[in-house]
Formats: sequence, C-alpha cells, structure tokens
Amino acid sequence: MMSQSFATCLLAIAMPSGLLAFQSLGRPVQRKIAKASIDSLGHVPTLTSLATTASSPPIYDIEFGGAQHFDEDQEQIRSYDFVRPEQAKSEQCIDGVCSDCARRNQCWHGVYDDQMKVKMKANSMYNELAFKVWARCVTSGEWQLEIKRISNAVISFYIDGALQREVRTVTDESSDVRIPSAGNKSYHVRVALRPIDTSRACDAKIELKLHNVAKVTDQCMGIKDCLSVFGDKSPASFRGRNSNEWQLRCLEADTLAGAASEDKCIEWLACLPNTTQAKLKVFLRAAGTQTGSMLVEKSGAQQSTACLDPSVEDPEGWDCDCLEKMVDSCGGLSEECLKNRMCKIEKVCDAWKEQHCSSEMIATHKNTSTKVARQESALVSRRTKPEANVGDSLDSSLQGKCSQ
Repeated sequence: MMSQSFATCLLAIAMPSGLLAFQSLGRPVQRKIAKASIDSLGHVPTLTSLATTASSPPIYDIEFGGAQHFDEDQEQIRSYDFVRPEQAKSEQCIDGVCSDCARRNQCWHGVYDDQMKVKMKANSMYNELAFKVWARCVTSGEWQLEIKRISNAVISFYIDGALQREVRTVTDESSDVRIPSAGNKSYHVRVALRPIDTSRACDAKIELKLHNVAKVTDQCMGIKDCLSVFGDKSPASFRGRNSNEWQLRCLEADTLAGAASEDKCIEWLACLPNTTQAKLKVFLRAAGTQTGSMLVEKSGAQQSTACLDPSVEDPEGWDCDCLEKMVDSCGGLSEECLKNRMCKIEKVCDAWKEQHCSSEMIATHKNTSTKVARQESALVSRRTKPEANVGDSLDSSLQGKCSQ
C-alpha cells in the first residue's frame, strides 16, 4: 500500500481543469482530505476521488460529549461537528434503582476531544453509573460508540431499552460499535458503567456520536428547552441539567444554593418561553419531583432501570417526546390530570404508582387496558416505530416527534 506521505506529494502535481477547485483549497486542507480518504478507503485515493471529497455533500455529526457546547466547522472538507454535552443526563444506581447524578466529578461528564468520561471510587455505594440521551428527529446516519479507555469495568450500550453491546476491554473488537439508524424516529440511548471488582476504582472514557445526520436533527433536539444554556463546563450548569429538583426549584423561584446556580437559573428562564416554563413546572410537579422540605425518606428520586420513574426521567425528553399529547388529552395544563395519565402508563414503576396513584386507579388499570393507556405507554416506551416524515422545515420536524 502506498504511504500517506506519497499521497500528500500527489497534491503538488498539476491537476486537470476539473480539479482546480480542489487545488485552490491549500495544502493543509488537501492533506486533511487525503488523510480522511486514506482512513476510509484503506488506500491512496486518485486525484479525481480527492476532488470528489472536496465537493461532496456536507457531513454533520452530533457529539454527545465534549467539555462544552460548540460548533466545529471544517468547511473546506465539508465536515461539521455539533458538540452537545448538555444532551446527556447522568444517573447513579444501586442494584438497578437510580437517582439523579448532579455532581460533575462523580458522574459521566463531557471532556475535551468530544468525549465523555467517568470514574467510580473503590467500594462506592453505587454499582452503576450511567447517562442517557433522547435523540429526536433522527432521519439518517448511524450511532457510533468508541471506547477510548476502560479499566476494571463493563460498559453496556442500550438503544431503545435493548442491549446492543457489552465491552470489557479496548482491544476487544466490540469496543467500536456502529449501528445504522432505522428510518425517521426518536431514540433513547443509555450507556452504563459497572465495576468488575468493587474493591477497586474503575473508570472509562468513550466517544458517542450520531454520524452523518441531517442538520435539522441538531436544531430539533436543542431549540425547544434551551439546553444549550447548560452546555458550559460549570458545576452550576451540570447540576441544572442533571437535577430535576434543581429545575423545579428554578421554575418555582425557590432559593438555589450559591450565586452561580442563581445566575444559571436566571439565564435558563430568560431563554425559556413562558409557555414552556409552565409546562415543565406542571410536569415536574405531576411527576413527583421533590424539593426542600418535601424530601422525606430519600435524598433523590429513584427508579428501577427496568421501568420508568417520572420523577427521575429527563423532563426535556418528555417535553419533546410525549408531553404535548398528554397535555392535549387533558384539555390543557393540569397537574392532577397529568399525574393520572402517568398512573395509566404500563412502563411507569410500580413503586412510583404506589406513592402517587390512588389504590382505585391502580386496581382499575390492572383490570382494564384503556385506549389512552395503550397510546401513552407507547409514547414513553423505548420506541421502535418510525415517526411521521420530517419535513424540510424545523417546524415540521418538531411536529413529528410525538407521532406514533
């Protein structure tokens, strides 16, 4: 196989008129294109194929990691990375019962090079650290998970509740996972780390991305609930994104700990439309999110990973995925009605229902499967059904996310 240095030398050769555009890019950009072509094709490309790379359709990647929210444009080689650490919501679990993980150094969090990392100390009270991503408006491309580092741990990768891969070592061929997206739909992705030997510390670093997606996918995922506000690397932003209690306190104008949290709350509210604020507040109340003196028996809301606990689930994910339809079925915003709707959803945890639903409602639901219950269960399940087609505009994309 020819060396890459030889490929670089080829770029200095006089080119036919059809390749003038490629020639005008300049030597550094030409080298990038040559390297990308060699990496993907496994051989030195022809001058014609290099020119084709330069004029090919743009490639958009959404990176669910990175130190902070930013857009990386390599316009000359038609490559655009949307770095979105705020799209991941972290949790910590004990034997499958999970709670919000809101301290950056104890949870999965974004770091430089568009990656996510985590470290669990030896003899931790938790035996699993995970993060979840709700991806909407996905019409093309593929999921890519690359394990960069793993020590004394098993990483499990789930899509829509189904285990895709378990990885124990970077040298394992399974450490590079690529799964094509299946049509136009939403995805619920979960990455979890568990220690092999709990008496020793464990850690991992990964890269999770949606590769070669439509640009509208990024717009659709980020525009509705102002998550980009939480896209810096500050502790206040990390807590605001990952704590449902923090969000409810902010929405209800309760006092937050520290000036940085107060400032971040003000920034988030300034971005959120009043209608969205009202909707999220009612949802969090209906979901049983606890604040301050309401916290009685537990320090954080909990859930089994085999079911859904509304008080822990990502409120922004619900807002884009099914909350609109639930509100419509209630005839408007009603905390009591939304709670009753959640009580009818099969995948909601029994422990949550026992705490928030009447005994009559639980008994009725066990004996009667109503049409509303079936529809709403389908909306919050790890869906496999495609959505309605996403149109050319952002508005049509937003409208399609909750369809079945």
